[in-house]
Amino acid sequence: MKKIIMLICFWGIINIGINAQMNDEDYFYLDFFDNKFIGFYLPLTFITSLTDTKNYSIAWDLNENRDYFDCLVVYEHSIRCSNLSEEGYRRIPRQEAQNFQFEYTGMNGAKIVDSDGNIYERITNDTENYYEAVNSYIGKIVLHELIENGTISIENDIITIPSFNNRSFRINTWERYHTNIINYPDTKVNLYLYDGENRGLWNERQEDLCLEIKNNEYAIYDHTGVGYIDQTDKKYKTGVAHRLIWKTQI
Repeated sequence: MKKIIMLICFWGIINIGINAQMNDEDYFYLDFFDNKFIGFYLPLTFITSLTDTKNYSIAWDLNENRDYFDCLVVYEHSIRCSNLSEEGYRRIPRQEAQNFQFEYTGMNGAKIVDSDGNIYERITNDTENYYEAVNSYIGKIVLHELIENGTISIENDIITIPSFNNRSFRINTWERYHTNIINYPDTKVNLYLYDGENRGLWNERQEDLCLEIKNNEYAIYDHTGVGYIDQTDKKYKTGVAHRLIWKTQI
């Protein structure tokens, strides 16, 4: 009799676990949008600010006090989001996502309107290796004039300057956009870079560089050690002076 009771209890626990897992999956399972909306999306507010100012830091600062997500990643049956108040990505519940509007804009374009009316535009269809596509997208906006006149070229997320011995720099938005590290970038900095083609994550640190635009002059500086977060008031402060690496005028 005891064995029978134990077996009943055992299978009861198993069924509770299975049902909980199924309910959890149902909670996030989305089946009300077409696969043509799969991809990585950025908020229109961020894109507009970046286009108007050509300053990644200013556009990023808008993310501090807002009600929109930093990004949306749409998969076949789920949507993940990221914002400054959370570490990493979280899945959006079905109940919340049902209030989203999905619009296909043609020519592979798509946009999403969330339940608060915020608009997001798709940057790439790739949901696994979107990092380079996002970097390239941001770099092409900030450096549009230099690309147009042939001063630089961008392939994936690597900037090459032919007149500077074909020296290459990798666009760096990882720390401030993708990992949600609390950071207050210097608003004088239009774009952050790594020296060379290596990505330079924490385990293989590369030299931090910054590109600044002032009076139609584009300049790349050594930014290593320039910025830091004061742990007392959590504000960005400036340390050592910049070291000029390259500049051009348009």
